[in-house]
Amino acid sequence: MNLLVALAIERNGQVRDLVLGAHGDRARLLKVLVGSEVHAEVETRIADLVEASRAAIADVPISPSWQEELAAMTRQITTGTGEPMTLLEKIEGPKTSSGGLIDEYSQAV
Repeated sequence: MNLLVALAIERNGQVRDLVLGAHGDRARLLKVLVGSEVHAEVETRIADLVEASRAAIADVPISPSWQEELAAMTRQITTGTGEPMTLLEKIEGPKTSSGGLIDEYSQAV
């Protein structure tokens, strides 16, 4: 489970029912998550952490090639490709993965 779903389950009964219910409705869950304040909070948190990691990398006394490599990794945090991950991919999992957060959470419960 990721931070978005964990916080939303904790703060929003509708999300909790959709994730924990026997017949999860992914489209409805996506709509509820996109409309929630938790989504914006988590996106801001991720952006802040990525920016902090980039700043830390710039301050490390290592070769420029390693700094570039580590900076590239920060761009790959969400999808592994450097492309931004859509909210649907965050819920269902990247196109290259099997399962996703809903499946992962359901199996853990």
